[in-house]
Amino acid sequence: MGNIIYIHYGDIYEGLVDSIQPMRMCEAFQDNDHNVIIVYPDFGFKGIGKINSASVWEYYGIEQSFELLPYKFPFRKFAYNRGGPTLALWRGFGMLSILLSLTLSSADLVYSRYHFGVFLLWAMRRLFRFQYKIAFELHEDVKTTLLINTLRQIDTIIVISHGARRLAAETYKISPNKILLEPDAAKLEAFSNIRDIAILLPSNSALKVNRLVYAGSLHEGLPELLCDLGKRLENQIEIIVLGGSEEQIKLNSLIAKEKGCKNLHYLGYVRPSEVPGYLKAADILLLWYPNNLRYIDYISPVKLFEYMAAKKPIVAADFPAIREILNDKENALLVKYNDIDGIEYSIRSLLQDEKLTHALATRARSDVKQFTWKKRAQRILDFVLTESRDRSVL
Repeated sequence: MGNIIYIHYGDIYEGLVDSIQPMRMCEAFQDNDHNVIIVYPDFGFKGIGKINSASVWEYYGIEQSFELLPYKFPFRKFAYNRGGPTLALWRGFGMLSILLSLTLSSADLVYSRYHFGVFLLWAMRRLFRFQYKIAFELHEDVKTTLLINTLRQIDTIIVISHGARRLAAETYKISPNKILLEPDAAKLEAFSNIRDIAILLPSNSALKVNRLVYAGSLHEGLPELLCDLGKRLENQIEIIVLGGSEEQIKLNSLIAKEKGCKNLHYLGYVRPSEVPGYLKAADILLLWYPNNLRYIDYISPVKLFEYMAAKKPIVAADFPAIREILNDKENALLVKYNDIDGIEYSIRSLLQDEKLTHALATRARSDVKQFTWKKRAQRILDFVLTESRDRSVL
C-alpha cells in the first residue's frame, strides 16, 4: 500500500466538469489499495454551489472515499473573481502553504494536471531531497517554456491520446520511456441497476419517439446543428441536451422556440452521479465537437467512455483522437462534424435498422471493458512505480 497525493486546481465543491476526472482517479487509486489525499483550493463553494445538501461523494457518485484536503489563503474571492495571473499566483501560494504542512517525505507518488503545481512539486523535491515520484497528466498544449522544461525533469507524463503523445515526445522532446498513453475511462458499475430516469426526459409527442441525447459543453455551432436536426427529424426523435450554463440554456431555448423546434430540450447541468441514468434512457447518443477547439487533437473525453458503457448506439464527430477509440460501423457511426446531412442519415439508419443499432451498442459496451478507472489507475501505478526503467529524476 502506497501514499498518493493528487494536486487539483479546482474547488471540488464548485461542481465543475474539470473536477470529475480527478475525483474518479482518486477513487480508482484508493480502490487499488493506496492511501489517497486530494489537495484542492477552497474558494468557498461548499454549501452554496452545485453541491448543497448532497455530500460530495453522492454528487460525484463515489463509493470509495478518500481524504479531502482544501487549502485556503487570504483574498480567495478576489483572486477567483480576478482570474488570470492573479488566480494563478493565489493558487501557487496556497498550494505551497498546504504542501509544506504535509509529510511529503512519506508520499510515494504526487499526481497532478495542474501546470504550475507540477513545477512547485519538482522544485520542492529537488530542494528538500524528497523521494516521491511525480506524474503529470497532459490534456492540452501547455506552451510555456518553464513547464515544458519541468516536464522533462519529472518521472512520468500521462497522455490521453496519440496526439498528446506526439506533442510530448516530438514537440517537448520528452524521453519516450517516460510517457504513458492512457485514455480516459468509465465507471461501469455506475450503469447497473439504474431506474426511473426515463420519466425525467421530456417529450412533446403523443407518439412513441426515440430519444437522442447529447451530454457535454454547448460548443459553438452545436445549438444550431441540434435545432436543424430537430426540425429534420420532427415526430421521430426528441433531442435531450445535458450541460451548459444557465445563460446558455435560456438563450438556446429561446432560439429553438423562435425557430419552431419543439422537440429540442435543454435540461441544463446534471450531477455526475445522475448522468448514467440519462444515457441509459437514451435511444441514440450524440458525441459532437467543432474543429476549432484548441485541444481537439488531444481529447479523450470521459463522456465518450460513458456513452460506450451505456450500451447505446453512438453517432460521433469524426476526428483522429475520437478514432483512437471508436471505429466507424464497428462500435459507432462516425461523421464529419459539419456534415448535417451525414449526421441525419446516420440517425435515420439507426432508427430504421434494429440489427445495426444492437451490433454497435453491444460492441461498444464490450470494447469499453478495458477502459475502467480502476484498470487505468493500476496501469499508471505499474508504470510510474516501476524501478527497472531508466529515469531522469532530479
